[in-house]
Amino acid sequence: MLTTLLVVVHVWAVLWLVAGIVGRDVCYWQAGRANDLAALRTVAQLAGTFERAMVRPATFVVLITGLIRVGPGLADPRVPPGEAPRTGCSPHC
Repeated sequence: MLTTLLVVVHVWAVLWLVAGIVGRDVCYWQAGRANDLAALRTVAQLAGTFERAMVRPATFVVLITGLIRVGPGLADPRVPPGEAPRTGCSPHC
């Protein structure tokens, strides 16, 4: 249950991150088309809001939930997620 919840939080955070990046980039695109300084400043401030409110926090959540999900397998990519790596010598050493 906890693993499923972690995956759901991770996926929602990725969607949040993508929405923030798209919103920020649309603002930058609109800023590039601005004809006066006031419009440019307004759109650039909105892009900064997307950056601070969505992109940065979502990046952190995606990173943390991804690392937690990988867990002990982070050290050894051959260990599937959720399984602890074996320690010591196996009988086949």
